[in-house]
Amino acid sequence: LGWLFCTLGTSTHPVGVLSQRVLKRYAEDLPNSGQRGRRSTPTVNKLIGAVMAMWEWADNDEEWSEVTPRSRKIQLRPVPQRATRAPTFAQGAAMIALVPATDWYATGARVSQAMRFTWHDINFADGTLTYRPEVGKTLSEQSGRVVPLPTWFLDEAAGWGTRTGFVVDCPHEHRTPRSRAARRFWKLAGVGKDTAPDPHHSFRAMVRTGCSAARCSPEAIEFFIGHSLGLRGRYTADHGLHLDEVAAAIPDPRGVVAFTSRKRVSQ
Repeated sequence: LGWLFCTLGTSTHPVGVLSQRVLKRYAEDLPNSGQRGRRSTPTVNKLIGAVMAMWEWADNDEEWSEVTPRSRKIQLRPVPQRATRAPTFAQGAAMIALVPATDWYATGARVSQAMRFTWHDINFADGTLTYRPEVGKTLSEQSGRVVPLPTWFLDEAAGWGTRTGFVVDCPHEHRTPRSRAARRFWKLAGVGKDTAPDPHHSFRAMVRTGCSAARCSPEAIEFFIGHSLGLRGRYTADHGLHLDEVAAAIPDPRGVVAFTSRKRVSQ
């Protein structure tokens, strides 16, 4: 949006000069204007979509509609569908061995959630993890949920830290995971982009694919990693999902790669 408004000039109401021609020029410039090189087609479409949504909002807003041209849209670039790719549990274990605190990702939690879990969220007596509503991403997650943890994970976590505050130590104030660092460690583990296309979400794909291969219940897997079950979820109680089978299907990475004692510090 910063580039767009700079292009439109310093008008008091920059949305007043929006047009399809300006939007098309914006779309042509986006692929090559990224801070770190080229932008992917999905990213370009997302940014253009944000501008079109803003334009439509301004066109329908009582205050802004007087200075906003009628909102219009442009055709987004088609995104080719690719086959789903995911690392194996063995490949994930090789990555986990290199980076402290990535054990969390083997449980299927989103990286942003892993960075915000506190020791209060882990119940070692019951062997469960509580997703607080504020940690949830989707509406279904924001109602909160409790999932079992793999036994190996509980044993490993029992030796971490002082059990106060956040589970994962982080030197960054905003507790932001570093995608570039994660990509580097995937590479060091011998796993390339063809197998782990997203440095963080590939762990979730690993858990889902591995548990599916172990013939766990599809509904249990979806609930475990935080996906909505839709209408089926309204009529299926948590205790009927066999979540323990999902937790048991996630293997101990120490059985694949030799672990060494290390301080739990994030990327």
